[in-house]
Amino acid sequence: MGALLGTGTAVAAPAVGGVSAQGDGTKVVKNAKYIKTGCKTDGSHKLAMTSGKGKTTLVLKISDSVSAEWSANVSVTSSTVSAGVGFSVTKTYTVDKETRYEVPKGKRGYVEAYPCYQVYTFDVYNAYWDEKPVGNGVAEKPVGVYFKQWLTNS
Repeated sequence: MGALLGTGTAVAAPAVGGVSAQGDGTKVVKNAKYIKTGCKTDGSHKLAMTSGKGKTTLVLKISDSVSAEWSANVSVTSSTVSAGVGFSVTKTYTVDKETRYEVPKGKRGYVEAYPCYQVYTFDVYNAYWDEKPVGNGVAEKPVGVYFKQWLTNS
């Protein structure tokens, strides 16, 4: 295969039958597909937490900016991925939600908040020959909040 010479900007083709093609001149993202909504409940993604001894009501209200996330197993620009999946993968999105958790007398209650994402997969193709994908990736758009709630003996 020869080297690519020059650069350019691909013009968006309309999505047809679930296929979208967007690119930066060297790569295009196609076949973006929603696969699930999932919440990241590891410590590095925790938005907030509260705790208290009962009898009480714990209230946790979240209004936070959460960054979209993406990765690919080949070199591709964020603008190409954004165009292919239909949302900005470099933007932060506001997630809002509130929960109330009743803690009975003699117990200690805990509430932690974590972000939830719509998860999309996509294929990456070379812009000038696209017989088969050269790689793939995942893009995640923040869409909500998950509250983890539990009790312990105080």
